[in-house]
Amino acid sequence: DDQGALSCSNLDQQAVYNRLDVFLPQVSNFLVASTPARAADDHGNAPEQATVVSLASGPASYSARIDYAGDVDVFRVNVDREGTLVVRSSGGMDTIGLLLDANGERITSNDDAETRALDFGLTRRVSPGTYYVSVQRWESEGVGAYGVSFELRPETDNYSDLWWSPPESGWG
Repeated sequence: DDQGALSCSNLDQQAVYNRLDVFLPQVSNFLVASTPARAADDHGNAPEQATVVSLASGPASYSARIDYAGDVDVFRVNVDREGTLVVRSSGGMDTIGLLLDANGERITSNDDAETRALDFGLTRRVSPGTYYVSVQRWESEGVGAYGVSFELRPETDNYSDLWWSPPESGWG
């Protein structure tokens, strides 16, 4: 008998519970019985089902859709050289982009790349390897179309507009 365990009779413990109204739409597509059929999904929801993005011949763009409440679209990006990975959404739907490493660990994320738009933007220096980009709506409810573009730029660090002048100590 664990005296510190959560239970109805142990009133000295506190617990935090997630909101089912947020979580249920994200998993409901997986809980549906064989009838009715599950909602169609244009891009996989996990790294194992990710849409493969090829940057071998240059930038790539995809039309995509959040197909049901809680849908997440995952893209696998294979990077063959060091550079700057730039990923942008378009279409005006309030999306969030999440860049993950090959193990599915978060590297960076972005909600709104600019204050005047709801599209996300990710820019990150990367080494050769496999990366994943996860796209979802800011709010789990709702569906809609969006676009997503991928580009691997050869530049790594930006040193433009840097200067130093000894007579102007503190400037530059």
